[in-house]
Amino acid sequence: MAVALGKDGCLEVYPKADWLERETKVRQLSTNDPEIEAYVRILSGSLHRGELDKQHRLFLPPHLREMASLERDIVIVGVFTRLEIWNVANWQAYRERYLQSYTEIARRSGLGM
Repeated sequence: MAVALGKDGCLEVYPKADWLERETKVRQLSTNDPEIEAYVRILSGSLHRGELDKQHRLFLPPHLREMASLERDIVIVGVFTRLEIWNVANWQAYRERYLQSYTEIARRSGLGM
């Protein structure tokens, strides 16, 4: 498994094959743009590769827990091919921010409701 800093301050957890696919795409980004280069550095610098232990737990190193402001209580969100690990307050704020426009976003996406 691969764990790295995700968007909006959460951690993203990928199965190995899905991470390798994403890594291939990231490697193709142009680092001529300083912001893209910063993104690539932060993403790769936050990367932790690990496996579940015998009790099916995943170790999150201190630097990742700090980057995502993780405390004792967390929220885990399944997003198709990845998991997101959120600080509870950050998840609640994110959810509240977009919950009100959820239906409109679904309509604009073409998926409808």
